[in-house]
Amino acid sequence: MTSQTSHRTDLPATDGQPALLPAHGLAPAADLVSTMSRGIVLVAAISLFIGIQATWADPWTAAVVMIGYAGILSCAVLAVTLRRPASMRRLEYGVLGLALVLYAASFPRMFPAGSKRPYPGDEGTLTDLAGAALRHRADPYAKLWPHAFTDRNAGITLTMSGHIVGRFGYPPMAAILDALAKPFTPGLATAGIIGAAALGITAVVMFLLLPSPWRAVAPMICLGLGIYQPAVRAGEPAIVALPLLMLALYRWTSIGASGRLGPSGWASAACLGLAAATQQLAWFVAPFLLMAIFLVRRTDMPGRAAARLAYAYAAVAAAIFAAVNLPFMIWNFADWLRGIGSPLTQGAIPNGQGLIGISYYLIGGSGALSFYGYAALLYAAALLACFGLFFARLGPAVAILPWTILFFPTRSQSGYFFEFAGLWVVSLLTIDYAVFARVHRPRGRQRSLCQGSRARAAVVTALFLPVVACLVIAIGTPQPLRLTVTRPTADGRIGVLTVTATNVSGHDITPHFAMSANSATTAIWVIERGPATLTRGATATYLIRAPFASATSSSGVPVKLRVFSAGPDTLSSTMVTKGTDSLL
Repeated sequence: MTSQTSHRTDLPATDGQPALLPAHGLAPAADLVSTMSRGIVLVAAISLFIGIQATWADPWTAAVVMIGYAGILSCAVLAVTLRRPASMRRLEYGVLGLALVLYAASFPRMFPAGSKRPYPGDEGTLTDLAGAALRHRADPYAKLWPHAFTDRNAGITLTMSGHIVGRFGYPPMAAILDALAKPFTPGLATAGIIGAAALGITAVVMFLLLPSPWRAVAPMICLGLGIYQPAVRAGEPAIVALPLLMLALYRWTSIGASGRLGPSGWASAACLGLAAATQQLAWFVAPFLLMAIFLVRRTDMPGRAAARLAYAYAAVAAAIFAAVNLPFMIWNFADWLRGIGSPLTQGAIPNGQGLIGISYYLIGGSGALSFYGYAALLYAAALLACFGLFFARLGPAVAILPWTILFFPTRSQSGYFFEFAGLWVVSLLTIDYAVFARVHRPRGRQRSLCQGSRARAAVVTALFLPVVACLVIAIGTPQPLRLTVTRPTADGRIGVLTVTATNVSGHDITPHFAMSANSATTAIWVIERGPATLTRGATATYLIRAPFASATSSSGVPVKLRVFSAGPDTLSSTMVTKGTDSLL
């Protein structure tokens, strides 16, 4: 009997020779799914474990969670064993469906019926009140609701002048949706329910926009990792704007490729306008996207034609924005303008994870906080200029660069950054990178400014030097008040304090006292004795009382006394005692 070695002729060959069989005995042609595809789906399935145990609230949701565990394990096994691309695509849909089911099961925990504190912050509370005002045919921008935050556990935003932000301060889309949904959500946190629905829609939209094999990233980012759930519970309008911005930036490099705006361009501009009518953060994206569309189209058409196309895009977005806002502009233009511009003008106290942390956490104070805001404005202008000058390199980051601006102001909260992470992914995976290799190059004097490493370094230095100067002033200006806590209470309570303050600045200071542990800050403490304004060089003794009588010291958390003032905006701090975050 003769031993022969046979080869299958349908196997891929190299240099005329059949390819060798892999060690497991399967031909490569029988396994057409890439390792990257398997890895993405597997990691997406694993991400669904995050937070799933907290959903175990009652027998019904417990049953859903048990089924969810079985589903996650099944998806994990299938991710590493399926061999056909069509099967992997079906599995991607399965991961999305499973993520949506587990997300829906978390609703009873996220929005308990009859809760006295439905929102951890003031965004959802103000949106709910604005929606209720609309249902009663009242102007939400003319209303003031300071009493909505009298509960010490209710999230509040304080201003440098010692007041509470009690006005609706967003574009009207969120309030309109809240008013429309209220009949269907009696006794529930309507703004949170809208945000929850918007996040589910975002996951589906992102899934459909992304190319395979990246689709499984959508349920992972939106639902699996849990980064959006705090914003949903807070009822933040940013979650409603997120899917609109995704649609606006989807394949943005192809907008106007035919020489006309076209249906896709109209749809993109309309979504940008709706997003801008929902949350102010969308405003940061608009100038970068408009410039990017012009510079991309400048590659294949004359400059005037590219400019007309960009103008048409801006006109459509502006028209949609105006259509949503027009009733409120007619109702009371001054109140409407003050409302949508309030995040820029309300003078909220410092908070966040940006550069303000240098003055707030490390140094403890600053006598020139407003220069953080000036630095943010100058940085935005410099960044937009650099984006235009170095578009071939910076163009792909059009969805990310705008959020770097929010690293500079005194309010640079973490949600401003990670809440739009899904938008970054959609932009990254749907643009045509080949466009940036042939973008229009500057000519003449502009070209000389951008050529060579020294020229580029000089341009960048000139653009950002004013930003650095503002930051040096903000960080280097010492706090205006020298504080000494002269008589903390001896019985363990820190509800009453005696504070000696000396104004070492060149300005009169009107102090407002509060306490903080970590980043949380209490409501303003009551001044029972002491001058309202401390003149330059003066020393005074203040007797201050906690706004809530139950403030106590027990757990050993470091507590700082924070003193804010407006005109100029300043922050002064000193350590009080080892206290507790229960007073926050």
